[in-house]
Amino acid sequence: MNVDNPLIIVTVENVNSSFSVTCSLDLRHIVLAEKNVELHKGHLTMKLRRPRATASIHSSGRIVCTGSTSVSESRVAARRFARRLQKLGYEVKLQNFKVTCVMGSCNMPFAIDLIPFSQKFSSASFVDSVRHHVVRYKIDDLKAIARVHATGYIYVLAPSIKNLRSAIKHIFPLVKACGRMQTKEEKKKYHLRNLKRYIKKYGFDKKL
Repeated sequence: MNVDNPLIIVTVENVNSSFSVTCSLDLRHIVLAEKNVELHKGHLTMKLRRPRATASIHSSGRIVCTGSTSVSESRVAARRFARRLQKLGYEVKLQNFKVTCVMGSCNMPFAIDLIPFSQKFSSASFVDSVRHHVVRYKIDDLKAIARVHATGYIYVLAPSIKNLRSAIKHIFPLVKACGRMQTKEEKKKYHLRNLKRYIKKYGFDKKL
């Protein structure tokens, strides 16, 4: 997925969703009867391999699904989690599926001077007091938060993939205005990250 620049690859790292199976669940029974399940205080976790996803299951029937990299994958995972519970004898009915949060990232082809960036947009940004090489930038209209790194790496938290894409489009000209030439080490990290993103998206059998 590109955003108005062929050098920028936006990667969806995680899609969080929630849904209900409209019935009460006996967590201890599920732990004893199912594989790849762990019991925690107040909930249990169940894992899938394909698509790769983890469900946080509550006794009320509310389930939170994490780990998918697209909305369609998250829907498939939700149906498969519901089916596994159905096989255990529960009268499952999947309802109220919704995407609650999307996490994505991109790597700019330049480094970013964070001090002038945070000063210029001080009303919407906050310098991380622990890691001074990171600035948090809030986009209220899109309900998104971006973590801007000095190396040009940007991590975005948004309520939907559409908002994620819009957030990257919004922040690109802002960070570009505060951009600078990358050091050799930063260039190395930039190309390595883009290579990992390409392999994750297209696989090893595509020509680079």
